[in-house]
Amino acid sequence: MLPKSTLEQWIVLKTVVEQGGFAQAATQLNRSQSSVSYALQQLQERLGLSLLKIQGRKAELTAAGEILLAQVTPIITTYFELEMQAQSLRQGIKPTIHLVVDTVFPKDYLFQALQQFQQQYPKTQVHVTEIVRSESAQKLAQADADLYLIYIPEPEKQPGSLLLHLDFIAVARADHPLHQQNTLLTQAQLAAYPLIAIADQQTQRQEKRKITAYSEWILTTVPAAVEAIRHGVGYGWLPLNQIQPYLESGELKPLPVEQQIRSTPIYLLVSEELLFDPTVSTLAELVKQCCGLRNAE
Repeated sequence: MLPKSTLEQWIVLKTVVEQGGFAQAATQLNRSQSSVSYALQQLQERLGLSLLKIQGRKAELTAAGEILLAQVTPIITTYFELEMQAQSLRQGIKPTIHLVVDTVFPKDYLFQALQQFQQQYPKTQVHVTEIVRSESAQKLAQADADLYLIYIPEPEKQPGSLLLHLDFIAVARADHPLHQQNTLLTQAQLAAYPLIAIADQQTQRQEKRKITAYSEWILTTVPAAVEAIRHGVGYGWLPLNQIQPYLESGELKPLPVEQQIRSTPIYLLVSEELLFDPTVSTLAELVKQCCGLRNAE
């Protein structure tokens, strides 16, 4: 069974109410006043209800009109959004982008790029999936994302644009026993205390089965690892960009180890079939710009 009313009739009603009269609505809709009156007459006859009343020179809703127009307004909005989406698809604009990003990637850069992208493509949704470094190879093998901002285990096999190097620094809480040593720490001295590492859940399960001479605590998020070290549970290599305030306050201190800083390269990789997609390439270029790489390859 088809509806008795049409979306066009409801739009005419909404316009008449917003503009305050038939003549104003006709001008807004670029129609004749008689066609506006006819559309509303047909709507009210088909529903068997009076939706409008004239107060002086102004058209106002009846009680029934207020209830029904309130219910149909979201439908009108959705319909216009649908047509805008169709226009975007005609222009080659992707409705969604799946972005995989390493959890240590600077959030300032990420959200700056996303905010600028939203201004250019307001109808495109970006689905962000955060991963830890140990998940990179698996995510690349799955090939189910449009754009990656991650560590690439073998960059020569997965060509991408180098965005930046992220430094991880060996730290422990200021009062941790490892800071009592006056010389360069040896592996034996480090092994006496838990190493706080960051890895995905699968790696965590695999490590549980191993028997080693040293203690390693594996956590699945950077914030959890930071908190563990801040509470003196152990030591570890943490991303410098995320613990700078704790270093400046003296809560965390760098450890005197041979390799105090480890650098991790983060690459931008675009799905092969989307290399020339204007929507994805725009987001990729904005990320590069936020990382200081303008028109970089």
